[in-house]
Amino acid sequence: MAELRAEDRKSDQFSQIDLSEFECNQWRQPDSNRSQIQAWVAGYLKGLNMMYKKVQKVDVLRKMDSPDQAARFIDNFCRENPDVLVEEAANNFIRELKNK
Repeated sequence: MAELRAEDRKSDQFSQIDLSEFECNQWRQPDSNRSQIQAWVAGYLKGLNMMYKKVQKVDVLRKMDSPDQAARFIDNFCRENPDVLVEEAANNFIRELKNK
């Protein structure tokens, strides 16, 4: 389980946010932790890519057309599937790239 620690500005305490449990409807909310979710997605995609490089000898992320392609894909996927996890959207993105 991936976790990101974010500073709680109100109490100077740290709180844990389990980004692997974020749903698409949270991704699409303008006041959500979008930048934290995007950072988590970037790390998640890099981890999947490392696995593909090691196991299947393919660099899937090299098939990206632009740096913001993943965010655009997840935006569209989440618009159509608001109740699924952002992790599933990222998995679908990497599968689409792999099959490109």
